[in-house]
Amino acid sequence: MALLLLPLVLAGCASGPDADVADEGDGCGAELSGIPASLRPGEPIPYRLDAACPDRDFSSPRAALLFHDQPVAEASREAYSGSCGDVPFRTGAPAQGPCAFPDPGTFYLRGFVELPLEGGGTRTMFTPEYVAVVQPGATEPRVRLLDLPSRVAVGQPLELGVEVVGLQATTEHVGAHWASSSQAAREPDTSAYPKACDHVTDLVQTPGVFRTRCTFDGPAFIRAHLRYEDEAGTVRNLWGDEHQVRLG
Repeated sequence: MALLLLPLVLAGCASGPDADVADEGDGCGAELSGIPASLRPGEPIPYRLDAACPDRDFSSPRAALLFHDQPVAEASREAYSGSCGDVPFRTGAPAQGPCAFPDPGTFYLRGFVELPLEGGGTRTMFTPEYVAVVQPGATEPRVRLLDLPSRVAVGQPLELGVEVVGLQATTEHVGAHWASSSQAAREPDTSAYPKACDHVTDLVQTPGVFRTRCTFDGPAFIRAHLRYEDEAGTVRNLWGDEHQVRLG
């Protein structure tokens, strides 16, 4: 079973289906969200893994999304054939994906968090198990914004995720652009969306989820943007859908 590992980050944002919470009996529990029922090979799973205890905050060096090709009745780290890698976790900063499976198949996924005990030692917390089916076929390259709020204050920095799917490329220009009025009827380019959010400026590999920061001084209509060179050396631009950011 092959797994394509993509960068894991700590963040406070993700989208996806409602999460189930596994309660460990003392009020502590872990939850996993953002797992789609089906996806294409190489399509990132924008998962979010969170955990909490009612009486204290905690941090842990080990949180991971585990996977296996068969259902696992009794959860344990060893029962799963692979993971998307250990990442640090702390209360209020969930561990977040993505990771992706390059080959078709059915995968059984479960979140794992190692909880440090106040008297010393650790114990493990697991989420319920989820099923993700990777369907055969190619994924159309696309880019989209994640974590868009319903409203943001004027002048308040806004951090967004930029998800790139279905494209294997190297880029140093991934982020978002915005305009003061809707440009949805136009072919997107930087003249239609002249105001730029922060962009990734180091060389990065796609697919994956990247971070951008925007500050708006008025009405904002925003699109995700990626610029890259194809195999022939031609510069290509990939734009996401337009979204309105409401201020106030």
